[in-house]
This record gives sequence, structure tokens and C-alpha cells, in this order.
Amino acid sequence: MGDKDSSTEKREVEEYMKLYCMEECLDEIMNEIIIERPTNPYVAMALLCESKTLPEIIDISFKSILVGGELGVQANFTTNIATFTGIATYSTVSEVKELKDYTMLREKIRDAILSLDPVNVAKVDESIAKLAGVDPAESLALSIACVKAGARHKGKKLYQYIANLAGLKEEDICIPSPVVSILSRIVEGQETQDITLTSTKAGSFASALEALLQCSTLIAASEGVLKPRILSTWGSPCVNSANISAAAKVVQSVLVANDLAHDLKQGLHIRSELLLKQPLDPVEPVYQYLLDGPALPPRTGNDTVEVLSTLWQEVECISMEDAVFESDVASVHYFAKRTKEIAYDLKAANSDILKYNTHGVGGDAACHLQVPLDGLSFAAVEDLDQLSQDTPYNCVKVQLSRFPSVSRALEVVRKARAAKWPVVLVSNSTNTYGAETNDTFQADLAVGVGACQFMMGGFYAAECAAKYNRMMEISEESSQIRYVGSR
Repeated sequence: MGDKDSSTEKREVEEYMKLYCMEECLDEIMNEIIIERPTNPYVAMALLCESKTLPEIIDISFKSILVGGELGVQANFTTNIATFTGIATYSTVSEVKELKDYTMLREKIRDAILSLDPVNVAKVDESIAKLAGVDPAESLALSIACVKAGARHKGKKLYQYIANLAGLKEEDICIPSPVVSILSRIVEGQETQDITLTSTKAGSFASALEALLQCSTLIAASEGVLKPRILSTWGSPCVNSANISAAAKVVQSVLVANDLAHDLKQGLHIRSELLLKQPLDPVEPVYQYLLDGPALPPRTGNDTVEVLSTLWQEVECISMEDAVFESDVASVHYFAKRTKEIAYDLKAANSDILKYNTHGVGGDAACHLQVPLDGLSFAAVEDLDQLSQDTPYNCVKVQLSRFPSVSRALEVVRKARAAKWPVVLVSNSTNTYGAETNDTFQADLAVGVGACQFMMGGFYAAECAAKYNRMMEISEESSQIRYVGSR
């Protein structure tokens, strides 16, 4: 009788293991552990076992939060293994101006996605996009939470899962070069331009960040920088200079005096939309720029381009963003003409200055100036092909807060990569699209989409520093991931 019970039990065990494909799953898990060889294999095995659970959305919820003095939203996305959160900030043009009751919104979204697979992020995002009355911040927060859930259910690191969603191969994943806001210019108490620094010679993210931190400290203590320290929205010290040229020369003087100019290069965020003389004729607008402040006469687009082209060469700038307003087509084309002429003259003279490429690495004459294009300024790969001929733009800027979902942001990334345009991931901190959150999701996003640069603001804002810290964690835990500055 005992033998019969034993054989019955054995058969039941075999049927049970077959029902749940346990042998195949355990073989797969052991093979992955041996290949990856994680520091703590037991934790990794537990996560991989967990990923074999059939994904199921249990519930979602929202709550109002404060983000950098502005109103934000936290989305909670609960599956059958855990609850995942995503945070986003309401834009200044949003109708949400006070703490919100999310009861009806929760029920509406819950009914739309409850039967969906949380691993299918695109389907979840698409279902939410079809619903009326959902603010972009709310859909983005839920999308971020859904991506985190998908990564956990797949047993993958967050950046690996994002790479899968973006259609990248493993070799396309990389640690981007840090671009840090170092000084902001203010006029009559209002922030205008922002100056960034990029390391062109560092061999790792950590060493680049160390050099940038050293320089940031020197600049914050330099003459002309406002004291007691006044910080910009982007987490950098401020200077009350007459124009962007004067501010850039403050930075350059510190670089030269401390023998850092050979490694650290400036980027200028001109923010031309803030400099436009108003009002504009809606039919035939005449674009004029208050480049030297509101007290002095405005400059034409061409004159603005000439001033900035001269400054580009004087301070050996590596990047220039929003030099002229994108709708000012004539000035955009003139900017393209002047940058090509200057680059041609430098090559003809076999000059050693301004030799950079759009990946933030020095010593490459393939590109003399990085000019980012807003990720929402094109609709197709063919648009980028045309823009590369007619405009100065040569890389795509992705600002997550401008998209209603992660899926929409990844669409832009895929198009940029198809056109062989580098991607720069930038901070959410702008005057229109809300404050930066303390969520470090964007660090994993930058690695997962193979971004060439990671522009998250200055060291003096905790929410920006958190993202740089997360990027260092990724680079330390995954030594096989290439740093984009490595040669």
C-alpha cells in the first residue's frame, strides 16, 4: 500500500511540475544566473522566480503631491506581485490648479485597463489615451508606474526592460555623458539663459561627474555669482550679467584659470522664446530678440546668430540650444549657414579648436557644434532627413514631461535612432512643463534608450542630484555597459 501511495505521489508531483513548467523555468533561471553571475544570486533567483507569475493588474490609484513647490500627481499601479509608483508634475497650462479628488478618474481608468497585461505597456498607454478628461501628467505618472511593473514582472533591470520596449539591442545600451547646469543668468529677477558643462575627456560617468563637481564649486565661489547663493529652477547658481556673453566668459575664465578648459566645455541654452520681443504679429511676425536685456534695443534674428556664432568660437562652446526660435525659419536657416561656414573655415585651416561630436566626446571633427532639436518638432524619420540638410539641428532632445506617456517618448527615440540622430535626455525643469521630481526613473530611461547625454540640471537641487546618483549606481552595478565617452 505504501509503494502505491509513493507512486501516486510521484505521479502527482510530476503532473504538478509539468502543469507549471517548473523544470523548464528552473533551467532557464539557473542559466541566466550563471551567465549574469550577480553579486547576490539568491535575490536574483527570487526575482526571476517571481517573474514567472502570470502578470495581472489588481488596482490603480492617484494622490496629489507637491513637487518643487508645484502641484504634482503620484500614480500607484498595483499588480499581483507589488505596487509600483510613478510621479509627474502638472504643467503651468494645465487646468489642475488645486488638490484633486481622483475618485472618478480612478474608476474610469481602472475599468479601461484592469483586464490588460501590465507587461504590454503600449496597450495600457493606448487605452488611457483614449479616455477623456485625463491630464497628461496623470497618464504619464501611470505610464511610468506601468513600466516599473513590467520590468519587475519580466525579472529585468528597469533600463534593460526600457531598452526592450525601445527596440534596442543589448550593445546599444550605454551610460550617457553627464551635462550639468553650472550657471544661470537672471534679468530683473527672472531666469533667462542657462550654461552647462560637459566633460570631453573623462573615461567614466563618475570621473566626468567628479570633474564637473569640482568646477561647479569653483564657479559658485567666483566673483560675479550672486551671494548669498540664489539657485535657479535648474539647481545652479545665478549671475546677474548684462548678457549671455558676459555670463559665458565668467565660466570660461574659471575654466582657464584652473586648467580645466581642455576637458570641460560649455553648452549654452539661450531659450530664445523668452527673449522674443512681444507682441508678435500673428499673420506676419517679425522676430526680434532682446539678447542684451529689455533696456537695450532688440536684435534681428541674423544679428542674434552673428553674436552667438562669435561667442561660440570665443568660449569654445560644445552645444547651443534654442539659439533662435524654431518658428523663425529664416533665422534658423541662417544659423545653419553660419555654423557650416565656420566649420568649413576651421577644417580648411586644420584648426584644433571646436573639434567635438554630438556624443559629447572631444577630438572628433565630425561635428563642430551640437544643436538639439525638440523631440516634438518632427513627425517622421523623413522629417529628420530633411532637417539635417536645411537646419543646424543634429540631435534630438527628449524631455519626458512633455509626453503623455513613456510609449510616446519611446516613439520619438525610435525615429531618432532610425535617422541616426543621437538622443539627449533633458530635465523636466522648465518654466512651462513643471518642476523636476525626485523619481530617478529618467536615469534608467537614459540608459535604456542609449542616450548620448544626460542633462538633469545642477548639483544644488536634490532631485537632480538623485538622478546623477542613480546613474552612478547603474554604472557601478553593470560594468559591462559602455560609457558613451569611452574610446
